[in-house]
Amino acid sequence: MKAASLGVSDAYAAHSPSAGRRAGAVKPAHDGLSIFQFAIVLVAGGLHALSMAWPFAALPGLAAGQPSGALQLLALALLAGQLDGATSWRRGAWLGGVFATAMLGATFWWLYISLHVY
Repeated sequence: MKAASLGVSDAYAAHSPSAGRRAGAVKPAHDGLSIFQFAIVLVAGGLHALSMAWPFAALPGLAAGQPSGALQLLALALLAGQLDGATSWRRGAWLGGVFATAMLGATFWWLYISLHVY
C-alpha cells in the first residue's frame, strides 16, 4: 500500500539519479572534462575551421582557399562522438562550447587575410 500513497515529489525522488546515493555520500572525484576529451573537441573545432577554406596547397586535389566537405564531416563526426559519450547536459554544453570557441578562434586567420591581402 506504500506505493499507492507516494506523492508526486516522492515518486520523483524514487527515480532521480541520486536515489541510490546515500545522504552525504561523496560525489565522484572527476566529473568534468578530461584532457583527452578537451583535446579532441579542440582539434575538431580547428579542423572544422580549416574545412571552410583550406589554407595550404600541399594536398593533391585540394587547392588553397577551397572548402573541404570531407574534413568538415570528420570534424563533426569527432564532435558527435564526444557528445554521444557525454554523461550530462552540462558536459555536452561544455563540449559544444569548446568546439564553437575553437572553430571561431581558428576562423579569425581567414578574416585577417581577407582584410589585409584582398
